[in-house]
Amino acid sequence: MQDSVLYYLALLTLITVPATLIAWVLLHSLVSFWRRLGSTGSMLIVAASTILVMLGMYLVRNPLLHVRFGFRWPLACVSCILILGSSYLNILVYRRVPKTMAFGLSEISPDEPGNLVEDGVYSHMRHPRFVAMTLAIAAMAILTNYLILYLLWGVYVVMIFVIAVLEERELTARFGTRYIEYKKRVPRFVPRIHDRR
Repeated sequence: MQDSVLYYLALLTLITVPATLIAWVLLHSLVSFWRRLGSTGSMLIVAASTILVMLGMYLVRNPLLHVRFGFRWPLACVSCILILGSSYLNILVYRRVPKTMAFGLSEISPDEPGNLVEDGVYSHMRHPRFVAMTLAIAAMAILTNYLILYLLWGVYVVMIFVIAVLEERELTARFGTRYIEYKKRVPRFVPRIHDRR
């Protein structure tokens, strides 16, 4: 039973993470194209691309999920801590961002540029959603202990830097000086430890 649950958690992670990365790359690298196309057409194309990636990952799941190191209780404990951290960050994020921003609609809407969120968790790091997902993927890799998930986590970490740069370029174009000042004040991923004198 335990092995089946861990397998399906690994499979879910394997299917969703590459699809999410593709969606983010598509959204942030082609913003002007999506805005010309409109929200509905854009979301249909991104959704279709995401589904194709998910299907592709599902079709090659067996060789990818072949190497597993076995369940370890200490790793499961570490995984729980990472999941709690990821969940807490997500709660903080979704308290601040409107649904349109959470699903990327403000990036592609030609009429609604959205708002720059600078308070709450966004006053400590510019990309808390990316950090939360990094923690969640690490948790799934550690919990399920499949080699491919460790590799996927490494790819995710590299790709998230690229995606953050693409998103920041788009946000600079959308919000100008206000976003540039925000970037100077707030670190990208790791909050600063402030001296509280």
